[in-house]
Amino acid sequence: MPVRVVVEWTRASVRMAVAQRRRGQVQPEMMAASRHAETDAANALRELRKRAKVGSAQVIGVIPREEVITRLVNFPSVDAEELGRMVALHAKAHLPYPAEQAVTDFSVVSQRDGVSTVLLAVCQRQVVERYLTLFREAGFAPDRLAVSSSGVAEWYRRNQPAAPIVEPVLVVNVDDTRTDVVVIEGGRILSSRGVAAGAHDWTTSEQAVELLVQEVEQCRAVLRKGLPEAEVRSVVLTGFGALSEWHGLLAQRCGLQVSVIEGASVVAGALAVADLANVLDLAPPEVRAQARHRRQSRELMIVGALFSVAAALGIGWMELRLSRQQQAARRLDEAIRALEPDVNRLQDQRRVSRHVREAIEARRRISVMLGEVLGSAPVGLVLERVAFERARQSLVLRGEAPSTQMVLDYAKQLGRVDGVESSTLKYATPRPGSGGDRVEFEVEMAMQ
Repeated sequence: MPVRVVVEWTRASVRMAVAQRRRGQVQPEMMAASRHAETDAANALRELRKRAKVGSAQVIGVIPREEVITRLVNFPSVDAEELGRMVALHAKAHLPYPAEQAVTDFSVVSQRDGVSTVLLAVCQRQVVERYLTLFREAGFAPDRLAVSSSGVAEWYRRNQPAAPIVEPVLVVNVDDTRTDVVVIEGGRILSSRGVAAGAHDWTTSEQAVELLVQEVEQCRAVLRKGLPEAEVRSVVLTGFGALSEWHGLLAQRCGLQVSVIEGASVVAGALAVADLANVLDLAPPEVRAQARHRRQSRELMIVGALFSVAAALGIGWMELRLSRQQQAARRLDEAIRALEPDVNRLQDQRRVSRHVREAIEARRRISVMLGEVLGSAPVGLVLERVAFERARQSLVLRGEAPSTQMVLDYAKQLGRVDGVESSTLKYATPRPGSGGDRVEFEVEMAMQ
């Protein structure tokens, strides 16, 4: 992905980290922050987007850890597919709200003797929709929703000090109005907590240390219950606030080695350059499907452009070669009448070249048309099948959408695509489903 955008909200600010892939690595390009009122988050994000001049990008939102439920759960399997089914059944049986009102994801903490210890993350659907709405109002189409604790873990992986820190380590990231407490070992999250209070909420060092001690002890208690063999060995402080004043008091109260590593905008900055394979994703299934659809559309457009360039170069080379052969044939025509069969062969080659050129041009038009068809699909509409009917010189699109009106608008828009003579809606049939009614449809595009 050429550009990645990470957006993180707190009560006092909205931050955007923009990173771009260069020379095979994701390089951070810009950090931005803006104060906002609680009701003005979308406007603040819209302003940041204008300042960053972000176009097509992979967009990641950050959900605060305190809005996510996490549990350490043991399952009697080490098979990835079985774990997925077990986690889904466990979440459905133990959630404090109906399963359809939740979004879940998990990561494997450890596997031993056929048993997997899994970190299960659950977020209410209405919380997820609140963040998705902010993105849409700001003009973004999000690809993922990460948890803030994943950003803290990624930051720690990239910022470990030269002096070794004994693990498991408890990393405390103090933000302006919230705090993450994350236990990490070997690059994996063992446990985490989130607090809706930060450096701007504390007036004294004693007040800050008191709350941090409570959170550290609660996190240690949860870890002892879920992973009895694991015990926090050290603490790392980062983020905002008087960290140098707090670390001595915290070490004294907790009886652990406490280190301070300077850091700002820890979560957003780390996720902008993170390997997302290690990051939990709480985006709903339909958002993941839309993100996959956008990625495939971009890849198809790139392939189409490369194919067009290659076709143009190939045709030019063939035409140059044929032109030179024809010139030589004309110069020798009067002197070597016996070579007439060779001249005929060259003429045949020219006809073949013309047919090849016409075929390549037709395929180029189809690839460009496919790029426009997929790129113009509205959010929520999913194409399940695209077929080319050679005999009828038409494209047939099948898929589903949230409403019949969206299908009608999409069919009308397809009729305006270059190279399309007409667009006909063959059918649009409503189908009930667990996530709400969906409309199955088929559209036929007749090519000019």
